[in-house]
Amino acid sequence: MALSDRDRHVRHLDLLSYQDKSRRFRRENPFKSGTKISAKPQITRDEVHTDGDGNVIGTPSITEKPCFGIPTAWLRHAHQPPIYVKRLDQKVHNGRCDKCLATDACKKVATERIKSVAKDRPDFRGPLRKWMEAGGLEEGGFAKAFEALGEKGWSAVCYPLDIASFTSTNDPNVRAYWQEREDEAAKKARGKERYRLRQAWKADEDLDVLRDGLTEGAKEREKLLHAVIKGPDTPRYLTSLPVSSISRLCNVWWAREFARLTGRPINDSQIARVAIDQRRIDMAHSSLRQMVRKDRPRIEKLERAAGYNGGTPIWPRFTHPASA
Repeated sequence: MALSDRDRHVRHLDLLSYQDKSRRFRRENPFKSGTKISAKPQITRDEVHTDGDGNVIGTPSITEKPCFGIPTAWLRHAHQPPIYVKRLDQKVHNGRCDKCLATDACKKVATERIKSVAKDRPDFRGPLRKWMEAGGLEEGGFAKAFEALGEKGWSAVCYPLDIASFTSTNDPNVRAYWQEREDEAAKKARGKERYRLRQAWKADEDLDVLRDGLTEGAKEREKLLHAVIKGPDTPRYLTSLPVSSISRLCNVWWAREFARLTGRPINDSQIARVAIDQRRIDMAHSSLRQMVRKDRPRIEKLERAAGYNGGTPIWPRFTHPASA
């Protein structure tokens, strides 16, 4: 994939199901070390609409925030103790949730989902009540409640939340966003590879890739030319071209494109030299140069003039597959 390691990680989390996100964000460190999550965009409570049971039925696009609205994430990471900030020389609430500009909207969805699970599952109410009584919903209260109730108490709160099921109209937005990001990254990677190849060819490197693409292009043009010459409406400028000359004409085209893509001069002598050196045509240079002089105008006409049906040229514009 062309996405960065960071983007691949966030994409993976963003596209998880609600249940998998719930299990992921109950952890102390749900993100890979060093993963940065932007505090933006700002999303208010009023912009996110729910059905009263924890399902999101209307919202702006929320992406790269896989923890949004996940109850286990809110219970743990929005209730972390303050941390020491050296430049301020004091402890402040400075975690991801504290800096997030969608925190109020996230809290709205997360708490509604907690209430929904409590309404449907009596076995959840006891562990949740104990967690709250232990100070779990106080500012920075996660550590306090965890110390009092331990992993067992935390798991008793998490399990009913982990197996609940909620929907969100934001899910298609997330999928579309990451598809667009992947397409953009792939396009950028292809552009870099095209540039690298073009520079390599001019340094006479990776020439096998160039040769393979040109050979396929020559085969395609040979088929097209055979079809036109044998057809009922052969253009006048091709009526005098012997079928036996088609192969040579395509090889002259091959040599011209090789010269162009490797940065060589485009003239009769150079094209003839390339054709001989690349073993496309076995002929004395002086004789081939004379043939190239006659073939080049015909090749250019095949690429420019309308075809026998008055439409596009008989030979399409060539773009090397590896540098397209």
